[in-house]
Amino acid sequence: GDVSEIIRSQFGYHIIQLEKIKAPKVASYKEKRAELLKSLQQHEIDNLFYERSELMATLAYENDDSLEPVAEALSISIKHSPAFSRHGGPGIASNEKLRQAAFSPTVLKEGRNSDVIELGKNHIIVLRTEQHQPARPRPLGEVKEQVKKALRNQKIEALAEADAEKILAKLQQGQSLAELAKNTQLALKNPGFVDRSSTAADRLIIEQAFVMPRPSSEKPSYKTVRLARGLALIALKSVKDAEKLAADQQLQQQMQKDISGREIMALIGALRQEADIIIADNLYNE
Repeated sequence: GDVSEIIRSQFGYHIIQLEKIKAPKVASYKEKRAELLKSLQQHEIDNLFYERSELMATLAYENDDSLEPVAEALSISIKHSPAFSRHGGPGIASNEKLRQAAFSPTVLKEGRNSDVIELGKNHIIVLRTEQHQPARPRPLGEVKEQVKKALRNQKIEALAEADAEKILAKLQQGQSLAELAKNTQLALKNPGFVDRSSTAADRLIIEQAFVMPRPSSEKPSYKTVRLARGLALIALKSVKDAEKLAADQQLQQQMQKDISGREIMALIGALRQEADIIIADNLYNE
């Protein structure tokens, strides 16, 4: 029930009265035993892993021409991965940090062990090159299907560009976009007005829309855009000036501030009517 002296904080002056002390509930050992045991086990695992990591790093550095001393001291087996390239590979070679280490001058050219590479929590590796195959042109038999696919895609893209140019020419002659889309069975999407950060359409479409010529009142602006998959034909019908939008937003923000300010002043007035307030700067000594 005691009352404190006047206390000053960053929020103003305060007088504090102690009404009740609520003791924290402390869980019993029986309730916490499983959690404590798990925490202790993890602590011991982390310590053991750290010790073995340090030993691995030391042995790999001191015996940089072989992984045998590391494997023998830690009672682990040496594993051999399939061949992989700088850009990818199966299994563990899908890790970019590992590939960078494998193709580093120390490992690839000097034939030494790598530094310890951390692949994840409690997962580290030291590697060395077993065999290196210099880069070479792949035989046609190996890449035949890839070449056929690439040529097929190039032909499809060329046909798509030709079709897009034909549609663009018809639009510029005054034909309806909706009618052309229906006749060519192409998807017609209308995202409406968009700003530069909009996600209503593909990012490339949004970027290109903002560098297109401003449309006239009678005729939209048109442009074809190559996307990651396929082509898009943009029809820009109208533009809202950014200055006008910014002014509208600024007016709305100012109105919200005015409303908030009036509400705060009304609240302070109501509090003053219901409370006895003494304002004295000398109540607190620095």
